Amino acid sequence: MDDSVFEDDDWADEALLMECEKAEEALLLKAVSQTPSSPQAEHLKVLRQNFGHSRFKDLQWQIIRSVLEEAQDQCVVMATGYGKSLCYQFPPVFLNKTALVISPLIALMEDQVMALEVANIPATYLGGSQTNKSDIYDGIKANQYRVVYLTPEFVDKSGDMIENLFSVQSLCLIAIDEAHCVSQWGHDFRSSYRHLYRLRDKFPTTPILALTATATDQVIQDMEKSLKLKRCQVVKTSFDRPNLYIEIRPKTSPWNDLNIISSYDEATGTRSIKGSTIIYCPTRKEVDNITDVLAKQGLNVRSYHAGLSLKKRETSHKEFIRDQCDAIVCSVAFGMGINKPDVRRVIHYGAPRDMESYYQEMGRAGRDGQPASVMVFYGTSDFVTHRHLLLDIKNEVWLQNRMDLVHQMEVFLGKKKSCRRADILAHFGQTLDKVRSTKCCDNCTQSLLSTPRDQACANQEDELVDFSEDARLILESVRQCGGVYGLGIPCAVLKGVSDKTVKQYLTQLPIFGKGKSKAKTFWMALGRSLTAQGYIGQKAVVGGQFKVSTCHITGKGSKFLRDSTSQFKQIPTKELQTPDMKQKQPDFKNAYPSQVSSEDWRSKSNESSSKIEDIHMKLARRRSTLANKLGLAPYMVLPEEILQQLSLIRPSSVANMERLGIPRAKVEKFGQDFVDEITSWCTLKALPMDNEVNVINIDESSLNETQQTSYTLFQELGSLEAVAAQRGLKPSTIANHLSEAIKARLPVNIDKLGLDPRMRAKIEQIIFDPPIASNILRLGPIKEECDKRDLTVGWDEIKITVALIMTENEVRDNIVQWSDEKLKKLTKPIENLAPNTLHGAVSKNGEGPRPRELPAWMGRSGSADKSSLSKKLKKNSIFR
Repeated sequence: MDDSVFEDDDWADEALLMECEKAEEALLLKAVSQTPSSPQAEHLKVLRQNFGHSRFKDLQWQIIRSVLEEAQDQCVVMATGYGKSLCYQFPPVFLNKTALVISPLIALMEDQVMALEVANIPATYLGGSQTNKSDIYDGIKANQYRVVYLTPEFVDKSGDMIENLFSVQSLCLIAIDEAHCVSQWGHDFRSSYRHLYRLRDKFPTTPILALTATATDQVIQDMEKSLKLKRCQVVKTSFDRPNLYIEIRPKTSPWNDLNIISSYDEATGTRSIKGSTIIYCPTRKEVDNITDVLAKQGLNVRSYHAGLSLKKRETSHKEFIRDQCDAIVCSVAFGMGINKPDVRRVIHYGAPRDMESYYQEMGRAGRDGQPASVMVFYGTSDFVTHRHLLLDIKNEVWLQNRMDLVHQMEVFLGKKKSCRRADILAHFGQTLDKVRSTKCCDNCTQSLLSTPRDQACANQEDELVDFSEDARLILESVRQCGGVYGLGIPCAVLKGVSDKTVKQYLTQLPIFGKGKSKAKTFWMALGRSLTAQGYIGQKAVVGGQFKVSTCHITGKGSKFLRDSTSQFKQIPTKELQTPDMKQKQPDFKNAYPSQVSSEDWRSKSNESSSKIEDIHMKLARRRSTLANKLGLAPYMVLPEEILQQLSLIRPSSVANMERLGIPRAKVEKFGQDFVDEITSWCTLKALPMDNEVNVINIDESSLNETQQTSYTLFQELGSLEAVAAQRGLKPSTIANHLSEAIKARLPVNIDKLGLDPRMRAKIEQIIFDPPIASNILRLGPIKEECDKRDLTVGWDEIKITVALIMTENEVRDNIVQWSDEKLKKLTKPIENLAPNTLHGAVSKNGEGPRPRELPAWMGRSGSADKSSLSKKLKKNSIFR
């Protein structure tokens, strides 16, 4: 059951919660009778053997179940790294049918096909200049492939071929990846995507998944309409990427800005970049320039843009994917086609054009969940370029929409106080808890460096500044200049510039020199803001060989001038900031991404970091050797997280290696190579093997960022009240977060939660006895029964007790399958109960036996096989 919707209201009023649960009871009972509450054994078997996971993430299973059982169309907005590809890869493997996947780039399809084939999942693609297309066609008709990738252009030009290739019986779903490209309101509109609605006409009963990592509500609506999705279910994860550290800096010069990403080795006299890096540039010229600058410093970099030959682009792409270069400098077209989970850094050398593009491009970093950083270096000229490129748009509504997006980005980059992560989430209609972290963004770091922690609130906003009088001056200057000049001339007139750029008659205008107290850059910046917000209009004209624009005052601007009481307020961009607004740039050398898992993985062992690092390097080299031999990217052999596990656990056999959650096909292909490497090194260095290999392997924690933050602070501060005060939330909200941590099997000191062991025993007894009869689907009936027995108990205590029950006992179809030990305790007098000594908990004095635990870096994982139906239904509740 998920009470997060009531989080900041003390789980809401108890009566409201009771009413909500009663009103939903009929729906819940109906759903329970029709829908399995969790994946069945056959689902989990396929998941583990073919994909290397022991459990689905909640939304993944919701999407997959809907495909398998309901054949329902779905619009899936899923943050990069959450695992959207599994949503369309699992059903065809499980059903032994075919999934047709629309993907935007050949390079991306090639990488995905290669990764699937390594896992022994038959896959292919169509859309390039393949010479064996007839063989592929035959294979599709014979149902030989589980996943078939097509470009939208191939679909658009194929006519009836698609219908002839794929039979309704063999096709289990159609997935449209990067589906935001279908929308003219999206940041990456492609006309070929607009025609994909024909797939619905050809396959009316086949479920369609439209998937994207970036889509506003407006874009989602356009996607549904354009693709003719029927009874569409919209599924959205949080847009938050807590493992990314966000930083914005002003441009100076390329090497001065970018030298921070490299390190110099005095022993070898060479420079290198640690961690795969993508550097985005706004123009081809800038790509070439930055590549030259970095190459001259001895860095191993490649370039990628549309002006290069196809062979050159393919070579750059493959060398970057295969870790044969440190960084790739590219145009934004490269980002959508990159399928590399271990990118550690994404840099925009030039302002992104809009928030959607920025989120999509920064999302290339840290897709493996490990810490990564994203940076932007920008200057005023970047926005001039972006706006200039929009002048070809003829549709006024669309043009204004694009201008608004550019303006939003300019304001975002110029902010000095607000949390950048919170701003990004707000753009997509989501919120972030009120907490600062030096591992979040540059503004949060600056706030914590200059403000006491308890006063550094993440909802602190940059203040709106009144520019009304200045706005009237520049609007009047535009009006008096007659609408025949670009913005620069009205600004020069207002500034009082007397040079050859300003014609003589303009110096006689009444407005001339009225704004001389401020810099021309100020007036230009304000003029751009007024243009973006519709007070000033632009018109493209041809001037010699170049395209230029003139500016004029719009109806909105004229109305503003006529009304002396009208106001123009906005958050100041960099050029609009007065000296007192500007702050010193903080030192970010020690700032890293925030995440429960971001602690150095080597520190989770009692052994020295150097020993662990040595074997990690040996395994990484073996991985590279295998990858190069087979023409694969290293991550396709084994991802970085698995290498870390191997370095710490060091399995002595292939069988033990498979227990780490590696797909069976990869264990069969590569397992012995890694086991031989481990055995050889451990024998040489006298290192123990099979460390903790007998513990249950569980996947990454299901905690969201706000729950992770509460958990981390509780471990540090040790009380609900202290964490609540630190975060500006209520203690009951923190208790709710910690109950989720308990379910995820993270170690929590239960005594510090304030749950008395006798109270816990009484609640357990009530849950065990009729009428509850061990059913923990809903908390409302449990609370009612407690009240009937005159047991004064709060929702916090019930929630925590249920979480403990779920970790100590098997739960099947929402019914607790009590352990023999627990059944004995339930029949004992409550007075004889001992203090808490449960799994994952310690007593007050820290003494007493404790079961063997997972390595802490694996302790991020979520609990196995728990009932999640109530949580799923709550997320789709009519009472949200």
